[in-house]
Amino acid sequence: MVDEARAEAQRTLDALAPHLARGAAVVGLEPSCLLGLRDEYLALKLGDAARLLASRSFLIEEFLVAEYKAGRLRLSLQSLPQKRALLHGHCHQKAFDAVSPVQTLLKLIPELEVELIESSCCGMAGSFGYEAEHRDVSLQMAELSLLPAVRAAGEDTLIVADGTSCRHQIGDNTARRAEHAIRVLSRALALALATPRPARCAAGISAAVPGRCHRARTASRRSAAATDRRARSRTAWPAAGGSATR
Repeated sequence: MVDEARAEAQRTLDALAPHLARGAAVVGLEPSCLLGLRDEYLALKLGDAARLLASRSFLIEEFLVAEYKAGRLRLSLQSLPQKRALLHGHCHQKAFDAVSPVQTLLKLIPELEVELIESSCCGMAGSFGYEAEHRDVSLQMAELSLLPAVRAAGEDTLIVADGTSCRHQIGDNTARRAEHAIRVLSRALALALATPRPARCAAGISAAVPGRCHRARTASRRSAAATDRRARSRTAWPAAGGSATR
């Protein structure tokens, strides 16, 4: 089985090699898949190609937060109807200290309070929880803290979990549907893009883009001032000219 895994990893390395050679980053949504490139691929001893891939592989939240902090990412985000989000970190995210970028990204959404669920594994543990003989143990793990926290959350609270199996565990054993952090971010972005810019700035929507609303408000004030001057000029013109007929 190890030989099969090494062969599959090599096939992936070969496919990604041209992109890595031109400096591209490899960005992924699923923690167990993406972080395998930074962990298991190195353990398989695939040489420099694996080390290069590991250095260029990022979860999407890691990538976006790095771009944002470097000033290369500009986001206009509108507040959502929900003002609170409960976040469950995938085990691989916890192992690689990759939960905090998820929190940082979600906190860019105006008015959204992000709370991390203090939990261990959701109980699925890869394919473990999908196997019938492990169901009882899997549920015992989930019931330690994750599932009770989800059930206690109000309907106006978002449930966020990046791991596919984590979302399955939550969805199968509570009345709630968990979603990936990027889906939450995409809704905030879509709402902002559907809102005219003056209204966006009035609502403080562009909190993630320093200076944009200031520039928009300045332009709006200048436009209003120019309109006011023209109105005063038209009002004053009859008195100066002696007639209202041009």
